Amino acid sequence: MSRAVRIGVLSDTHRDEAAIRQVLKRLLAAGPLDALCFLGDCAADLRVIEANLPQGHKTAVYAVRGNNDVFAAETDELTVSLGGKKLLLTHGHRQRVKMHRLGLLLHAREQGADVALFGHTHRPECRYEQGILLLNPGAACRANPAWAELVIRDGVVTPRQFTMMEGDEV
Repeated sequence: MSRAVRIGVLSDTHRDEAAIRQVLKRLLAAGPLDALCFLGDCAADLRVIEANLPQGHKTAVYAVRGNNDVFAAETDELTVSLGGKKLLLTHGHRQRVKMHRLGLLLHAREQGADVALFGHTHRPECRYEQGILLLNPGAACRANPAWAELVIRDGVVTPRQFTMMEGDEV
């Protein structure tokens, strides 16, 4: 049995530093993260995210820019391999996720992704389509911030979604 890989997923923080701190506190209460995936809007919040990660445990941070990150240095999309699975990170605006999931699904298939992480809609979503996990953590800002977690163990991806209002899974 291999060691589990634990991944936090945040998107659409929109400069809400208080919400970012609350979300990270809740996410880290369950233990250290091996990686944190940030899906854009606002990439400038990466400094707040990184400042609130534990210093003693190295958490890999992967980030893409969103539609509100015009001048950000981050790329529009990124593929990373974690726990033996290939993850596509994108904000989703280029795949028009506010209208449909087809563009995202086709692009994830083209990239050979097992998981497509996206934001942009501000709505939590988690479903499998054609064997690919489509996961939107929701918006990590405002009165009811949302976030997600992936645990990958022995080739199995277990997604969980949370909202601050109840602190429970969505």
